[in-house]
Amino acid sequence: MNPRFDFDKVVSTGQADRAGVCDEILLPADLLPGLLCAPSAPRDDDENRIPAGAIDGLFVPEGYEESYAYPLLVWLSTVPVSGPEFADRMRLISDRNHLGVSIPISEMAEPAEIEAQIIEVVTNVRRALHVHSERVVLVGQNHSALPAIEIALRNPDWFHGVIALGGQPPQTARLFGRFGELRGLRVLLAGSAERREPQRWRRLERELWSAGCDVQLWSWLGDTPPTERVLRQIDRWMMVAIERESTVWV
Repeated sequence: MNPRFDFDKVVSTGQADRAGVCDEILLPADLLPGLLCAPSAPRDDDENRIPAGAIDGLFVPEGYEESYAYPLLVWLSTVPVSGPEFADRMRLISDRNHLGVSIPISEMAEPAEIEAQIIEVVTNVRRALHVHSERVVLVGQNHSALPAIEIALRNPDWFHGVIALGGQPPQTARLFGRFGELRGLRVLLAGSAERREPQRWRRLERELWSAGCDVQLWSWLGDTPPTERVLRQIDRWMMVAIERESTVWV
């Protein structure tokens, strides 16, 4: 059985994160030989802290600084993604701004199973690396976009936001069980303007907005996304929130 997520514990860890402290709970040394796909690894032993069977890839940005709490992009994937492929994807977003982890999921799995899988991985990443506890963003593409949206909206206390690239719009009736707790959740819905179902996406946008979410719709022309442009858009979307927070505190 996958361990469940102890949010109270993570909140306290997040407070330690802001003070520049990161948990140092080592996992067995044979769990992740050579899976860390980082331009520059922060420490030789970090790669021994994430269970190899739980992820497809882990990305650590260029010039990783232990004292800085990084945003974490948690990618869900229903198709295999190699470590180098995931590293290339993250570098196209930014080679310095974000940590990233790719989690393989099954389309046949129950949402509760996927949730437990995500939280186990995120907890282990946070033990190994300095993650900002309030900037964990779930990302789904095509077939994984729908579960990403559903899981983020069911668990707004776990995630800062969610990014859905392509895929089909969800049935909204089952998404808003925690309607009153969604204020401030950031949502980026991106897809092909030609394949998108405009009415259903606009309805989802309105309902997210009425719940207090910070929601943005973004489209590209044609069936195939302009990969680099879409990924750069993710970096801009992420950094807007960080700059906004910095402006408020200044």
